[in-house]
Amino acid sequence: MSTIQIEFVEPEMKPIFERFKLFFAPSSARSDIPSDVKVCVWIRMINAFHPTVKPREIRSHFVKCFHPDAGTHVLTIPEKTKVMATHDRIFKGQ
Repeated sequence: MSTIQIEFVEPEMKPIFERFKLFFAPSSARSDIPSDVKVCVWIRMINAFHPTVKPREIRSHFVKCFHPDAGTHVLTIPEKTKVMATHDRIFKGQ
């Protein structure tokens, strides 16, 4: 799954997508997030990445899905908090 390639219209989307794959691809060993949580994030987010998507749209979708105050979801609040902790690393390259 980490070999998925998308030709984005917005050039700044490519590094965001690469960092997303690095942290959340189900086979990724880079993050300390449990595998079942990574799969959940991957499933919720992968379809949001399409060639014409803009960084703010991806960020908005990510926050809407995984902010601890977001509506119901299969993840617990501590799991959502851990996912959101990767937010800056994905979107700002930290």
